[in-house]
Amino acid sequence: MDIKTRKQGDVMIVNINGNLDGEAAPDFQEMIEHWTGKDEKKFVIDAENLDYISSSGLRCFIILSKTAKAMGGNVVFCNVRGMVQEIFDISNFPAMFSIEDNLEDALKQL
Repeated sequence: MDIKTRKQGDVMIVNINGNLDGEAAPDFQEMIEHWTGKDEKKFVIDAENLDYISSSGLRCFIILSKTAKAMGGNVVFCNVRGMVQEIFDISNFPAMFSIEDNLEDALKQL
């Protein structure tokens, strides 16, 4: 897993490349704690290059969302495709999160 971040205004854009699985989830959780510890509270998760996500990865997204909302922010996903979309659908993520087709629409949600 490789993660790249950038800021656009007060929104942290997180690009995840590769697999967010049980092996990578602890590192991602540390990143979440670092970001929210610096008062980041608005996130776009760009999943365009996310190849696979396990239950551990889904859990990280739930934690990020709960933390961001408690701080007055939110998490929006974009570019969710293929197997990741199937896993999101099975896990009922579309009912819990805003999922947009592209980055521009995701940014508008925040």
